[in-house]
Amino acid sequence: MVGKKLLVFNWKAYIGISESVELARHMASRYENSKNIVIAPMQLALSEVAREVDGRLSLCAQDVDIDAGAHTGSVPVDMVSKLGCSYSLVGHSETRYRESAEDNDLIGKKAAACVSNEITPIICFGERLDERLCAETEEVIRDQISSGVSILKDIKSSIRPLFAYEPVWAISSTINSREPGMKEVKEGIEIARRALSDSGIKNATFLYGGSINPLNVHRYLNDHDISGVLIGRAGTAKKNIDRIISAAKL
Repeated sequence: MVGKKLLVFNWKAYIGISESVELARHMASRYENSKNIVIAPMQLALSEVAREVDGRLSLCAQDVDIDAGAHTGSVPVDMVSKLGCSYSLVGHSETRYRESAEDNDLIGKKAAACVSNEITPIICFGERLDERLCAETEEVIRDQISSGVSILKDIKSSIRPLFAYEPVWAISSTINSREPGMKEVKEGIEIARRALSDSGIKNATFLYGGSINPLNVHRYLNDHDISGVLIGRAGTAKKNIDRIISAAKL
């Protein structure tokens, strides 16, 4: 079992089904029973990766939809739960800010649906570069957090959501992205912590995501305010995966 920090490997749509199964096989055999290692394959690969992992690592959906039924292209949360997913990303910047953008209310409903189906939602939040340059970071984060969690207060469950700070300007696939300083990361998390406290959610758990790679991951894992990381493209190569997991043995 590696250290207690959560390592969420979000493979996005970088690799297909066969590559996802191969990576999952490598990770499950090498790091068996490390439930703090979380794999988030593309939705098409979820079923086959679930079979390959077979409970040895944790499985995460990249996104979910609230209801089954007449929703073309959707992946209902209850079906994801039946595949054995313990986690799901909710409100990732690549769904929050795309053309068919999700609003904070929908993200909150998705998080609530996850909790109701025994899935831990990883609620993502963070500001764009233009919002940061206009000194709107606090307003944006507080709005994302407050609106997104208001519905959760009415749900009776032992499932506690996780919150992942991913400033959009720090994500490697973003134009002109840059790695943030630790002061900037901690400021973003502290804004969210205060917003959650104001909403009645105390002692929240925070992850960080944005240009994580084998060379910088230790910076975030060594910080007591950060309980884990979201790894994107850098987590799609075996060598990088092994180096990142090695860095988590704190």
